[in-house]
Amino acid sequence: MMVGTFGIKMWNTVDPLTGRTVAWVVGAWEDKAEMTIWMDGRPHPSKNAPHSQEGFTTGVWDNNVLTATTTHMLTGYLRRNGAMTSDQATMITHFIKHGEMLTVTSSLEDPIYLAEPYYISRTFVTSPNLMNSGGPPCIVGDEGVPVGHVPHYLPGKNPLMDELPKIYHIPTEAALGGAETASPAYREKLKDKFTMPPKCSKNCGGPPAAGN
Repeated sequence: MMVGTFGIKMWNTVDPLTGRTVAWVVGAWEDKAEMTIWMDGRPHPSKNAPHSQEGFTTGVWDNNVLTATTTHMLTGYLRRNGAMTSDQATMITHFIKHGEMLTVTSSLEDPIYLAEPYYISRTFVTSPNLMNSGGPPCIVGDEGVPVGHVPHYLPGKNPLMDELPKIYHIPTEAALGGAETASPAYREKLKDKFTMPPKCSKNCGGPPAAGN
């Protein structure tokens, strides 16, 4: 919803006896599950309860702003080439409508992968055109991994951890990232630990080929 290239479709689910809205639903797309925002005051499940792709979300109104809290999400990623998210992450999303525009802002906190909250926002414009929230059908693909096999490295066994220190002389603590490393002032902290690598003469821009 926040980083995809598609719009969103929302509708309410009502109690058949009272007509009261018990949930808002954000429609699914081809690469995500629908998001149900429960508005009836139900509590979040135990931390040991099963997790799912869409997580478990409750919402409250603050004037005309809908604030949703999501927990129990499966592991995922913030960007395809960026930080991961763990199943301990919590996301707070605000839906703010002003005229024909809907601004959605999210903050995500993750005690495993993030040193500080991650913020992102996006604005949608109302469209009178009918939108199919289901998207095209998924196509089964072979990713070359045997059924039942999960590629992984055990803690402390990742052979790529020293790749940046060996090739580019970047200290390990800087290569691991974190909020502090995003600041230009962090260079001062590393100036005595960093040595300029030799000028590249082959395979520039990437690790050297095997055997070189």
